[in-house]
Amino acid sequence: MNKLTWESFTKRIHIHATTEKLYWCWATSEGLTSWFLKDAVFLRDNKPINKSDFIKPNDTYSWYWHNWDGKEEGKIIEANGKDFIKFLFAGNCEVTINLEQKKETILLS
Repeated sequence: MNKLTWESFTKRIHIHATTEKLYWCWATSEGLTSWFLKDAVFLRDNKPINKSDFIKPNDTYSWYWHNWDGKEEGKIIEANGKDFIKFLFAGNCEVTINLEQKKETILLS
């Protein structure tokens, strides 16, 4: 049996929503603050992007949580505009968001 570590893990969840809605929830400041964060600021070429604009590779972010005064800063590595995002979190941890149609749900992994 392999030893359990937190070097890598996968979380999968089926959600009754459209791919477009879920991508918006992850790829815009407006979307992230609708369900997850107190505020999300994305910068492109060191200038804030509109809260409804989709993120793009090389954008940077500052995320602010509810009930916590700190912030998390990172960088968008990939964002294809429809169903895939990869970003750096907590320094050098790569996080991927993949959206896949499965019958009546979207599999988020």
